[in-house]
Amino acid sequence: MKGAPGNIIDMEGRIIGRHKGLHRFTIGQRRGINVPAKEPYYVKSLDMGNNTLEVCFKKDLATKSFEVEKIHWNYDEPENLNRNLSPMQPAEVRDIITQIRYNHKGAHSNLVIKGDSGEVRFHEPQNAVTPGQTAVFYKEDRVLGAGFIK
Repeated sequence: MKGAPGNIIDMEGRIIGRHKGLHRFTIGQRRGINVPAKEPYYVKSLDMGNNTLEVCFKKDLATKSFEVEKIHWNYDEPENLNRNLSPMQPAEVRDIITQIRYNHKGAHSNLVIKGDSGEVRFHEPQNAVTPGQTAVFYKEDRVLGAGFIK
């Protein structure tokens, strides 16, 4: 039920507070959690099925990789792929920039793809990778393609 209050939990699964509805939050958000701690909490994940908000500290928000699905390429095939690979065999697109949200400057990464899905592997961990958002892949100033963060 949209707007229903629920539990706020930490990364160990302990209940540390209550929220007034998951629709008020997005991954990476800091404001509005209203649970006192030694440092600010950030939204780590939203569990719609259990109506639970999981929070963490900023240092715990970063991730080095994530899955992407429904990849669409702007070109016949992504740069640096071996043309002889079958669609079901994994291939790697190296040294690209992946942008994970509108105001994200993009980060150096590699993309391991299999069919229209794959895994982005950042060179340095990135904050607030959010399922449902679009990941856009660049080579220099050229858009190679995009997919949805899983």
